[in-house]
Amino acid sequence: MSDPRPRDYQQQRVDDFEQEVVDPIAHFLLSRDDIAALVDKLCRLTGAPVPEIRYRGSTDLACRAVVGGGAYRLEFADWGRTPPVVIHECAHLAQLADPEGRRELQAGVHHGPVFVRLVIDLYATFMAVEVDVLERRATEHRVQFAPRRVVASNFTSVVF
Repeated sequence: MSDPRPRDYQQQRVDDFEQEVVDPIAHFLLSRDDIAALVDKLCRLTGAPVPEIRYRGSTDLACRAVVGGGAYRLEFADWGRTPPVVIHECAHLAQLADPEGRRELQAGVHHGPVFVRLVIDLYATFMAVEVDVLERRATEHRVQFAPRRVVASNFTSVVF
């Protein structure tokens, strides 16, 4: 019997959580240099290779991590040049670099519990938000996340 849930069953819940909780914390546009520096720091921290970065110059296209078929890049539309969006897309690269996260991706679950764990830890580290607060708010939005692996406060905070 197949699983009745859609493959990426909690994408909308993750989007709602981020729009309500995370986006208002750091809703300002980054320069291209700032994005490149943040992507570099995020990838070094998570062990993901640093990707090519493309800017799509649109207000209605999606921001995304593009991996496969020889591609390994991040694409940012103008509206998505904010710290939360950059962190979210880099968390997808971290998900690919993580064995458990890779299993989620292979199952077609791009916003599964491992991804959410990674993105919560990255938000906490780079946006100076308490992990407990993010976990509580994610739970309120019915977003599932994997158990903690490390104490994110051990990492150096980054100030924009």
